[in-house]
Amino acid sequence: MEGQHLITGTQLQGGKFIIQGTLGQGGFGITYLAKHTLLGKNVAVKEFFLKDYCERDNNSPTVSVPTKENRAQVERFKSKFLKEARLISSLNHPNIIKVTDVFEENGTCYYSMEYIEGVTLANYVKQYGPMNEQNALSIIRCVASALSYLHQRSINHLDVKPANVLMDYQNNRIVLIDFGVSKQYDTQTGDGTTTTPVGVSHGFSPLEQYNVGGVATFSPQSDIYSLGATLYFMMTAQYPPSAIDLSQRGGISVPNTVPTNIAYAIAAAMRPIKQNRPSSVEAWMKMLDGKIEKKDGGKKLVIIFASIATVVLLGLLAFFLLSGGDENRQFIETPTDTIDDDIITEKKEKPFKTKLLSKSQNTSYEDCTSQLTIEYPVSGNEILIQNLREWINEQLGGTYEGDLNNPEALFNYYSKDFFDSDDVCATLTIKQVFSNDVIMTYLNDASTYGGGAHGIEASVGVTFRKKDGKRFTMDMILKSSDLQPEIKKGLKNYFEVSSDEELAECLQLDSSYSVDNLPMPSIDPWITEEGVVFYYHEYEIASYAAGTPYFTVPFSIMKTVLNATGKTFLED
Repeated sequence: MEGQHLITGTQLQGGKFIIQGTLGQGGFGITYLAKHTLLGKNVAVKEFFLKDYCERDNNSPTVSVPTKENRAQVERFKSKFLKEARLISSLNHPNIIKVTDVFEENGTCYYSMEYIEGVTLANYVKQYGPMNEQNALSIIRCVASALSYLHQRSINHLDVKPANVLMDYQNNRIVLIDFGVSKQYDTQTGDGTTTTPVGVSHGFSPLEQYNVGGVATFSPQSDIYSLGATLYFMMTAQYPPSAIDLSQRGGISVPNTVPTNIAYAIAAAMRPIKQNRPSSVEAWMKMLDGKIEKKDGGKKLVIIFASIATVVLLGLLAFFLLSGGDENRQFIETPTDTIDDDIITEKKEKPFKTKLLSKSQNTSYEDCTSQLTIEYPVSGNEILIQNLREWINEQLGGTYEGDLNNPEALFNYYSKDFFDSDDVCATLTIKQVFSNDVIMTYLNDASTYGGGAHGIEASVGVTFRKKDGKRFTMDMILKSSDLQPEIKKGLKNYFEVSSDEELAECLQLDSSYSVDNLPMPSIDPWITEEGVVFYYHEYEIASYAAGTPYFTVPFSIMKTVLNATGKTFLED
């Protein structure tokens, strides 16, 4: 965003570093290319800049947090950022990025790293396609070596993926980067030394990383899952399915174009249950060296976890080589590094149940009553209710780090701040608003009044597929241009105008948009009985006084603009 980055020529540390340009920006920081004037070489400088919380004036390098309520959150993540920098600076391994300096300036903090001229593994594979066995194994051994070094120091990286592996052309080496969500654990107890929430990278994060407290203790198996997923991407040039999807299938399917020993190692690393994965990086690497003979005629290697008496007695797991007929199925004996079976049994799904949590309090503002109400899921499909709980936590602020299985604790945590002000009248209701055999929609309705010219009203919804907890998202729309007539029609209804000219007067659009080319909302839509709801935040396309424009697109039209995944959400 314009005005958020340091401008070229900005000096840091009294001229020690001079900004040359911006390399990239994520949710927690901005990375710059800088000249180290004392050494006369380029370095990368990472700046702490929490997106949507921090601001910077166009003509000033100083970072500010304009909203008082956000300052504690920013300080908390700033401490995490500094801890990340100090952690990396303590490491010394040829396949781990090197941090050379850590400092505070401009109301924020920075650390400098070696600048690597090369390409990420993700971009390399996207450009050149699947890698051959020799190159893939050469690279994955370097990443594995870096992880083994970390694990010896009770550190989990927790974000191993192709985008975080750099191929350094100049020095002919592979470098693991981005320790933003890494965790260091107590070497005696194995417990985490921080409680900072850990994000996920779909396709590369293991199932336990989706759960609050799932990586609270040190476990090499979490990084091993990501290592196997990265190798899958290298060998197939395809992103692996998410761990949530794999948990429904029982394991990963690997194309028969992948050599059998590599396919086996990938499947072993990506077992849904953590305890059934190899116990160490070294043990996993031995699987790659196993050189299991490849069988012909199969289309896919599929790891099968089953409660079969003969398999249990022999202590074996098996791969099916599927080619359409029983006569072509082959069994491959599983190496004995991990022999615990992941037994998947058919069981009746628990019915979806909720618990209503509500509290009200009188305020001094026009004798109004503030009220907080949450319809909290307590049982049902485990993945669905976990995703719903995490969404509810996000809607309430995302700062609660306790057990999401305890609705009362979460409610009490957020209600303290919600009822803190007596001169503001506020209501917030999070509840289920739509459900059928396929999907479920929750809505967060909020309003605040405190004597200003206009109150704040906002609604945010979410739709999940019941069977696997998958979320309905904006990227399921094939071409947003196909929705332009519906956007214009919906906004005219909202503003109660009939002509394009009247609509244009109601909107505040920059020069890149017009009433015939309207921007899509920044948040994902959700599904109701009437259709798919699209919702703009305040200020997004209109003045604050205009509120939060929204419109509903009928199912008949949405079905023509969604991809195959999106269409499944509209089936009932």
